[in-house]
Amino acid sequence: TKNTGRTLYVGAHYDSATQYPNYIDLEGLDDNASGSGVLSELVYHFNGVNTADTIKFIAFGSEEGGLQGSKAFVASLSQDEIDNAIGMINLDSLLTGDNMYANAGDNSYDDDGNEIAANVKLREAALRIANELNLGLQVNPAIIPPGETEPYKPLGVGCCSDQESFDSIMPVVAFEATNWSLGPDFDGYTQTDNPDIPD
Repeated sequence: TKNTGRTLYVGAHYDSATQYPNYIDLEGLDDNASGSGVLSELVYHFNGVNTADTIKFIAFGSEEGGLQGSKAFVASLSQDEIDNAIGMINLDSLLTGDNMYANAGDNSYDDDGNEIAANVKLREAALRIANELNLGLQVNPAIIPPGETEPYKPLGVGCCSDQESFDSIMPVVAFEATNWSLGPDFDGYTQTDNPDIPD
């Protein structure tokens, strides 16, 4: 297979918020042993597979400390690497949520609120494939909390993980298991109301 010179970046953070005092009860199994485990499986299964596009698998440190690892990686990219990027796939907290989501980044919409097709192409490809396989993949439904005039994030836009470091320079899609329909803020932080899964 002839290489196109284009690169797809696939990443997950390997740190956990359990190391921070205000998150002492958060289980690292979900956030983010689940994402880094899937990343490791992808590396294993793609080993030796010849693809037309280059796929770079990246394990980020210090996501919980302000996306430091992914910010450093993005800062190291050359303009040529940015110009030839297909986009970035992020894997974070894939285990305990009620639903699996594929969300694009903040650059999904222009200043007039119109969706930018080029910036949501990875999300749309994921949704198309999931639909063909009957996987039930969803997007953030952008529910407006009581007393608010706007949702926490717009329709189909995710939040708060390493894809944000890439979002201004290439299309992104972030996979996460959560429940954007649970409140009080409908921000994706309430992953489930299942009493068997601790807060």
